[in-house]
Amino acid sequence: MRLAYACLVLAFGCGSNAGGGDDQPPADGKQPDGGDPCGADPASCPGDDGTFVSAARGDDGNPGSKAMPLKTIGAGIAKAKGKGGAQSVFVAQGTYPEKVTLAPGVSVHGGYECNTGACGWTRDLAAFETTIANQDFEGVLAGAGITSTTLLAGFTIRGKDGMPAAAPGGAGVTIAGSSPTVRGNRIFGGNVLAGGPTAADRSLGVAVRGTGGALAKIENNEIVSGTAPGLSAAILLENVGGPATATIAANTLQSGQARRSDGIAAFGSGAATTITGNEIFAGTSMGGTSNGIELTSAATITRNRINVVTSSVGACMNATTWCAGIATNGATATITNNIVYGPKGFRTAGVFMTETEQPAGTVILNANYLNGGGQGGAGSGTVRNESAAVVVAIGSCNNCGLKGAVGRVRNNILDGGINLNRYGVREDPAQGRTTSVELLDSNDIWFAEVLSNRNDVLYREITQSGAPIDTKSIFVLDGWSSPPTMNNQNEDPMLSATYHLADRSPCVDSGTTTEAPADDFEGETRPSGPGVDIGPDEKH
Repeated sequence: MRLAYACLVLAFGCGSNAGGGDDQPPADGKQPDGGDPCGADPASCPGDDGTFVSAARGDDGNPGSKAMPLKTIGAGIAKAKGKGGAQSVFVAQGTYPEKVTLAPGVSVHGGYECNTGACGWTRDLAAFETTIANQDFEGVLAGAGITSTTLLAGFTIRGKDGMPAAAPGGAGVTIAGSSPTVRGNRIFGGNVLAGGPTAADRSLGVAVRGTGGALAKIENNEIVSGTAPGLSAAILLENVGGPATATIAANTLQSGQARRSDGIAAFGSGAATTITGNEIFAGTSMGGTSNGIELTSAATITRNRINVVTSSVGACMNATTWCAGIATNGATATITNNIVYGPKGFRTAGVFMTETEQPAGTVILNANYLNGGGQGGAGSGTVRNESAAVVVAIGSCNNCGLKGAVGRVRNNILDGGINLNRYGVREDPAQGRTTSVELLDSNDIWFAEVLSNRNDVLYREITQSGAPIDTKSIFVLDGWSSPPTMNNQNEDPMLSATYHLADRSPCVDSGTTTEAPADDFEGETRPSGPGVDIGPDEKH
């Protein structure tokens, strides 16, 4: 999968944090046209006061000027750092097989013309591809002292293949206790071999290992992780010396084949983390789980498209484990205005919410389109073959209690997917325990694909004895006191191919303003009075 360097064009447009700013690539990857030759992107026209690097023409004994560039990125960063203050390094086309370590205040920009034939320092990210070939498993390093004013932009970054000796495994970029801006790059995790120690068996596009209490920015990139025996994740957030707090906006994220495959694995994210306007694809899992986003900490997740393009979605190969578009485990999250499908597989969910290692925090699930996804077909033997828009579970952990409840589910379109047994909401507690959503209010539960021989259930309850109770009538479902259910419907939402509501959709003006987002998936304002629309689109 190769995309243009650009603000990724999703159905939602770009995330609010992704646009503007220094080094924002235009849609065609070239420098802007018009009266101002630099447009809004000063990096398109590097001034003479910058530091210049060219693999084809440079020499590290040169002064680093346009006419006499340096040869390596490392030498360019060192030269720029020596000047003091905010500096920029401009790197020409070619491949740079070296260790790159960012320095505070020194931004590094790729994609410039300077080869043996021409050296005009014009910028075209596609024509003048600038590749960093990592020489170790840490990859490009943003260490302590790096803030958001330090920018890494316009590169193809390739992780090293092989067997890492230590955590976090192999990464294209590692952010370690810092908060850089990583924007407009193509980043590939290497392929990791089996045999290394625990927590080193991971292929990562970007590894965020704590951010020093600040906010890292990962915006407008294409990030793809490689194969690995343990975890493959386009972005990993983990708490190492403190939470990893980041803005992840307007990226395309794809995980590779591994035991566990996640587009984003947020295992230690700070409460201010936002995941906004991304196109995310879960990869193929071998014996574990496959998720678009897996969250065990805290985040706001809004305006993303997850597993929407079926041809790019991996398969969940474990028929006994739920795989999901979004999976939360003991997490605190606000999930709004997303379009989410479960991956391919025989036990898949749009959103899977569970308490396993710790009790769940507050999970707000509001104004989304959630589809259970699935593999389809009839299944055989012990294959359970089920898909659900929402699954709630509780494990056998000592701290979770015997009864759990997670998820305030309001204003969502809940589509059960395509597997043999389809559910709007499905409970799946450990033996001897019970669980449910906290409440189910003003949702439209619908099975869009008319498929033969399907068992369609609005809500499956599992009693403490393990016996299922299936509710197939909306009139029976509404009015429960535990969990509280109200104002739900079972009607065709009349969605277009772009997930917009038709004028006569029963979802128009049928939602509740309680905990509803202020706007929809395109940034259009929702009314403050009664009658918001159900789903990610607010009809105007």
